Amino acid sequence: MAPQKVFDSADAYTTSITTLLPAHALMREIAIASLVAQTPERGTLGVVGCGPGDELVALAAAFPGWDIIAFEPAEAMARTATERLRVEGLAAQVRVIPRALRPADAPDWDAAICLMVTHFIAPGSARRDFWKTWARHLRPGAPWVLSEIVATTPKEREAWVRWARQQGASEVELKRLDARLAGDGFYVLPEHDTLLMAEQAGLLAPCTLLQVLGVRMWSGTRG
Repeated sequence: MAPQKVFDSADAYTTSITTLLPAHALMREIAIASLVAQTPERGTLGVVGCGPGDELVALAAAFPGWDIIAFEPAEAMARTATERLRVEGLAAQVRVIPRALRPADAPDWDAAICLMVTHFIAPGSARRDFWKTWARHLRPGAPWVLSEIVATTPKEREAWVRWARQQGASEVELKRLDARLAGDGFYVLPEHDTLLMAEQAGLLAPCTLLQVLGVRMWSGTRG
Protein backbone atom coordinates (compact mmCIF):
# COMPACT_ATOMS: atom_id res chain seq x y z
CA MET A 1 0.00 0.00 0.00
CA ALA A 2 2.99 2.31 -0.40
CA PRO A 3 2.19 5.48 -2.33
CA GLN A 4 3.72 6.21 -5.69
CA LYS A 5 6.51 8.76 -5.77
CA VAL A 6 4.89 12.05 -6.71
CA PHE A 7 7.24 14.55 -5.05
CA ASP A 8 11.02 14.15 -5.29
CA SER A 9 11.60 15.30 -1.72
CA ALA A 10 9.91 16.69 1.36
CA ASP A 11 11.06 20.17 0.28
CA ALA A 12 9.42 19.70 -3.13
CA TYR A 13 6.20 18.70 -1.39
CA THR A 14 6.23 21.74 0.87
CA THR A 15 6.87 24.21 -1.95
CA SER A 16 4.40 22.68 -4.42
CA ILE A 17 1.41 21.49 -2.42
CA THR A 18 -0.17 24.91 -1.90
CA THR A 19 -0.13 25.61 -5.65
CA LEU A 20 -1.41 22.16 -6.66
CA LEU A 21 -3.98 21.24 -4.03
CA PRO A 22 -7.06 23.44 -3.61
CA ALA A 23 -8.05 24.26 -0.01
CA HIS A 24 -4.91 22.60 1.39
CA ALA A 25 -4.80 24.64 4.62
CA LEU A 26 -8.59 24.81 4.94
CA MET A 27 -8.86 21.05 4.66
CA ARG A 28 -6.60 20.55 7.66
CA GLU A 29 -8.49 23.15 9.71
CA ILE A 30 -11.88 21.58 8.97
CA ALA A 31 -10.60 18.07 9.69
CA ILE A 32 -9.18 19.12 13.05
CA ALA A 33 -12.32 21.03 14.00
CA SER A 34 -14.48 18.02 13.15
CA LEU A 35 -12.40 15.63 15.27
CA VAL A 36 -12.01 18.00 18.23
CA ALA A 37 -15.78 18.41 18.40
CA GLN A 38 -16.26 14.64 18.74
CA THR A 39 -13.43 13.52 21.01
CA PRO A 40 -12.55 13.55 24.74
CA GLU A 41 -9.62 15.40 26.27
CA ARG A 42 -7.31 12.38 26.09
CA GLY A 43 -6.88 9.48 23.75
CA THR A 44 -4.86 8.03 20.89
CA LEU A 45 -5.01 9.53 17.40
CA GLY A 46 -4.00 7.47 14.38
CA VAL A 47 -2.62 9.37 11.38
CA VAL A 48 -2.06 7.71 8.00
CA GLY A 49 0.22 9.71 5.72
CA CYS A 50 1.73 12.58 7.69
CA GLY A 51 3.90 14.18 4.99
CA PRO A 52 6.81 16.34 6.20
CA GLY A 53 5.25 17.02 9.60
CA ASP A 54 3.21 20.22 9.31
CA GLU A 55 -0.01 18.28 9.84
CA LEU A 56 1.42 16.57 12.94
CA VAL A 57 2.45 19.85 14.54
CA ALA A 58 -1.07 21.20 14.01
CA LEU A 59 -2.63 18.02 15.40
CA ALA A 60 -0.38 18.08 18.47
CA ALA A 61 -1.52 21.63 19.22
CA ALA A 62 -5.18 20.69 18.78
CA PHE A 63 -4.90 17.49 20.85
CA PRO A 64 -2.43 18.36 23.64
CA GLY A 65 -3.54 15.49 25.88
CA TRP A 66 -3.36 12.85 23.16
CA ASP A 67 -0.78 10.34 21.97
CA ILE A 68 -0.40 10.57 18.19
CA ILE A 69 0.83 7.69 16.04
CA ALA A 70 1.61 8.49 12.41
CA PHE A 71 2.39 6.09 9.56
CA GLU A 72 4.39 7.47 6.63
CA PRO A 73 5.83 5.03 4.04
CA ALA A 74 7.77 7.71 2.11
CA GLU A 75 11.21 7.65 3.78
CA ALA A 76 12.10 11.29 3.04
CA MET A 77 8.78 12.48 4.45
CA ALA A 78 9.13 10.33 7.57
CA ARG A 79 12.66 11.59 8.26
CA THR A 80 11.65 15.21 7.79
CA ALA A 81 8.58 14.79 9.98
CA THR A 82 10.60 13.13 12.74
CA GLU A 83 13.16 15.94 12.71
CA ARG A 84 10.42 18.57 12.69
CA LEU A 85 8.85 16.99 15.77
CA ARG A 86 12.23 16.92 17.53
CA VAL A 87 12.78 20.61 16.83
CA GLU A 88 9.26 21.47 18.01
CA GLY A 89 9.71 19.45 21.23
CA LEU A 90 6.90 17.05 20.30
CA ALA A 91 8.82 13.78 20.03
CA ALA A 92 7.34 12.46 23.28
CA GLN A 93 3.77 13.08 22.13
CA VAL A 94 3.98 12.17 18.44
CA ARG A 95 5.62 9.06 16.99
CA VAL A 96 6.28 8.60 13.27
CA ILE A 97 6.46 5.02 11.99
CA PRO A 98 8.26 5.00 8.59
CA ARG A 99 6.05 2.49 6.77
CA ALA A 100 2.48 1.85 5.73
CA LEU A 101 -0.21 0.88 8.22
CA ARG A 102 -0.51 -2.88 8.74
CA PRO A 103 -3.36 -5.02 10.14
CA ALA A 104 -1.11 -6.24 12.98
CA ASP A 105 -0.29 -2.75 14.26
CA ALA A 106 -1.61 -1.81 17.68
CA PRO A 107 -5.36 -1.06 17.40
CA ASP A 108 -7.75 0.93 19.59
CA TRP A 109 -7.44 4.45 18.22
CA ASP A 110 -9.89 6.96 19.65
CA ALA A 111 -9.88 8.93 16.37
CA ALA A 112 -8.21 8.70 12.97
CA ILE A 113 -7.25 11.06 10.16
CA CYS A 114 -6.03 10.38 6.63
CA LEU A 115 -5.66 13.34 4.28
CA MET A 116 -4.89 12.94 0.57
CA VAL A 117 -3.42 9.44 0.70
CA THR A 118 -5.86 6.84 -0.58
CA HIS A 119 -5.75 7.92 -4.23
CA PHE A 120 -2.20 6.53 -4.23
CA ILE A 121 -3.51 3.03 -3.41
CA ALA A 122 -4.48 0.82 -6.35
CA PRO A 123 -8.20 0.06 -6.65
CA GLY A 124 -9.51 -3.41 -5.98
CA SER A 125 -8.32 -5.57 -3.08
CA ALA A 126 -5.53 -3.19 -2.02
CA ARG A 127 -7.91 -0.27 -1.55
CA ARG A 128 -10.54 -2.41 0.19
CA ASP A 129 -7.88 -3.87 2.49
CA PHE A 130 -6.76 -0.36 3.44
CA TRP A 131 -10.30 0.60 4.51
CA LYS A 132 -10.74 -2.62 6.51
CA THR A 133 -7.37 -2.20 8.23
CA TRP A 134 -8.03 1.46 9.01
CA ALA A 135 -11.48 0.70 10.42
CA ARG A 136 -10.14 -2.20 12.50
CA HIS A 137 -7.81 0.15 14.35
CA LEU A 138 -10.65 2.40 15.51
CA ARG A 139 -12.59 1.81 18.70
CA PRO A 140 -16.36 1.41 18.22
CA GLY A 141 -17.94 4.84 17.94
CA ALA A 142 -14.61 6.59 17.28
CA PRO A 143 -14.64 9.40 14.68
CA TRP A 144 -12.57 9.53 11.51
CA VAL A 145 -11.83 12.02 8.75
CA LEU A 146 -10.49 11.13 5.31
CA SER A 147 -9.90 13.07 2.10
CA GLU A 148 -8.88 11.99 -1.38
CA ILE A 149 -9.10 12.90 -5.06
CA VAL A 150 -12.15 11.46 -6.78
CA ALA A 151 -12.80 10.83 -10.46
CA THR A 152 -13.21 14.07 -12.39
CA THR A 153 -14.62 15.07 -15.75
CA PRO A 154 -12.41 16.74 -18.37
CA LYS A 155 -14.02 20.09 -17.51
CA GLU A 156 -13.27 19.64 -13.80
CA ARG A 157 -9.67 18.72 -14.58
CA GLU A 158 -9.37 21.79 -16.78
CA ALA A 159 -10.71 23.99 -13.98
CA TRP A 160 -8.27 22.44 -11.48
CA VAL A 161 -5.28 22.98 -13.78
CA ARG A 162 -6.40 26.55 -14.49
CA TRP A 163 -6.62 27.21 -10.75
CA ALA A 164 -3.12 25.78 -10.21
CA ARG A 165 -1.74 28.01 -12.97
CA GLN A 166 -3.21 31.04 -11.20
CA GLN A 167 -1.48 29.93 -7.98
CA GLY A 168 1.89 29.94 -9.73
CA ALA A 169 2.45 26.27 -10.61
CA SER A 170 5.01 25.70 -13.36
CA GLU A 171 4.09 24.38 -16.80
CA VAL A 172 5.82 21.09 -15.97
CA GLU A 173 3.78 20.78 -12.77
CA LEU A 174 0.58 21.62 -14.62
CA LYS A 175 1.19 18.97 -17.27
CA ARG A 176 1.90 16.35 -14.60
CA LEU A 177 -1.12 17.40 -12.57
CA ASP A 178 -3.45 17.01 -15.55
CA ALA A 179 -2.06 13.55 -16.31
CA ARG A 180 -2.36 12.42 -12.70
CA LEU A 181 -5.92 13.64 -12.38
CA ALA A 182 -6.73 11.67 -15.53
CA GLY A 183 -5.42 8.51 -13.84
CA ASP A 184 -1.73 8.48 -14.79
CA GLY A 185 -0.27 8.63 -11.29
CA PHE A 186 -3.40 8.85 -9.13
CA TYR A 187 -5.88 6.00 -8.71
CA VAL A 188 -9.03 8.09 -8.75
CA LEU A 189 -12.38 6.42 -8.10
CA PRO A 190 -15.94 7.73 -8.17
CA GLU A 191 -17.09 9.09 -4.81
CA HIS A 192 -19.75 6.38 -4.61
CA ASP A 193 -17.08 3.65 -4.69
CA THR A 194 -15.20 5.17 -1.75
CA LEU A 195 -18.33 5.54 0.36
CA LEU A 196 -19.26 1.93 -0.41
CA MET A 197 -15.84 0.71 0.77
CA ALA A 198 -16.23 2.72 3.97
CA GLU A 199 -19.61 1.13 4.59
CA GLN A 200 -18.28 -2.37 3.88
CA ALA A 201 -15.46 -1.76 6.37
CA GLY A 202 -17.99 -1.00 9.11
CA LEU A 203 -17.71 2.78 9.11
CA LEU A 204 -21.06 4.45 9.64
CA ALA A 205 -22.79 7.40 7.98
CA PRO A 206 -19.98 9.25 6.20
CA CYS A 207 -20.88 12.89 5.61
CA THR A 208 -19.13 15.34 3.30
CA LEU A 209 -17.03 17.97 5.10
CA LEU A 210 -15.44 19.53 2.02
CA GLN A 211 -16.00 19.44 -1.73
CA VAL A 212 -13.80 21.53 -4.01
CA LEU A 213 -12.98 20.62 -7.63
CA GLY A 214 -11.98 16.93 -7.49
CA VAL A 215 -11.22 16.86 -3.76
CA ARG A 216 -13.62 15.32 -1.26
CA MET A 217 -13.34 15.06 2.51
CA TRP A 218 -15.67 12.94 4.63
CA SER A 219 -16.19 12.25 8.30
CA GLY A 220 -17.91 9.41 10.08
CA THR A 221 -17.64 6.96 12.96
CA ARG A 222 -16.83 3.29 13.36
CA GLY A 223 -19.83 1.05 14.00
